[in-house]
Amino acid sequence: MEEMKLVLLESQTTRDRLLLQPCLAVLYGKQRHLSRRQQHPWSWRDCSVSDEPVLRTMKCMMGILAGCWTLQFAWAKAYLQSCNQEPYEIPRGPHTARLNKQQMLPQLLDGCHFYFLGCFKEHRKEDLTELPKPDSDITQTINTVAYHVEADSDQRFCTQYIVYDTASKYHHERVHQGKAWFAPYSWIIECITSFQILPVPH
Repeated sequence: MEEMKLVLLESQTTRDRLLLQPCLAVLYGKQRHLSRRQQHPWSWRDCSVSDEPVLRTMKCMMGILAGCWTLQFAWAKAYLQSCNQEPYEIPRGPHTARLNKQQMLPQLLDGCHFYFLGCFKEHRKEDLTELPKPDSDITQTINTVAYHVEADSDQRFCTQYIVYDTASKYHHERVHQGKAWFAPYSWIIECITSFQILPVPH
């Protein structure tokens, strides 16, 4: 097949949508409404019952008019069976993060709360504050233990991090004070990319 832009057109049935979800994990995306201006998309339809009624649906007819590939859903199933995405997965951090989610383990920054101090030059402060939110905005008990910290680390019982830019005028003499630790923002970036709570640099 010639190289084309990939577009998936899902049917309206719940069963078909559920069958499509694994495809979305390995294919490029989906489009709910097909435009006649679409030049070279691929489309699929579930033709397991009969080709003729399916070809009469609006999506298929618009796809035919647009010159799309119109394929049976068996193609999507065959694609999933023949294409294993794991060899293409980025190792270390991303791989560990995926396995962590599959095993339903605590999220990376679960229980950690962050305060971003001062100005940041390389990254916008607004962007940095968004990074911990999915994990840190969780009500925790008083005796919070960071799951992804080394067992013998002093940071195991740390719950609060004050993050600053080393390029700024602010420099704190002490790395930690009680349960509050002072860390450069590059530290939290490295933690996320490696999916591990790393030691705060001194």
